[in-house]
Amino acid sequence: MTDNHSPLVSDYMETAKPVPAGSSLQQTIRHLLDNRLTGAPVVDGDERVVGFVSEQDCIRQALTSSYHCDLNVIVDDVMSTNVLAVHADDTIVTLAQRMSEDKPKTYPVLKDNRLVGVIPRRAVLQALVYEMENCKTTI
Repeated sequence: MTDNHSPLVSDYMETAKPVPAGSSLQQTIRHLLDNRLTGAPVVDGDERVVGFVSEQDCIRQALTSSYHCDLNVIVDDVMSTNVLAVHADDTIVTLAQRMSEDKPKTYPVLKDNRLVGVIPRRAVLQALVYEMENCKTTI
């Protein structure tokens, strides 16, 4: 598969289920659990990605918060602000190359600097296996 013929991220992205900035830790955890997410982008009121929160981020803080009954923690306190995002018009090959080196399981997908979806590793693998299964070789 060459990069020129690679499907686009927008072809395989999923609907984003972001966490609003300022959400409580409890709301954030409930959001991840209810939507069966391992992580989610955190957005401001203009749908701009300001962070990413993972189950692991929440577990660390929930352990401390539950022990001390600290209910004042918000997602902004635990999220990562160094977000690795991709653009909707990036190719799957480019993203797969990036994923082979970077660790995020899910990338926020941006268009015009606004969140339009997410793309998990599973979707990238689906795209790659589809391309493998439809390889045309010429002799």
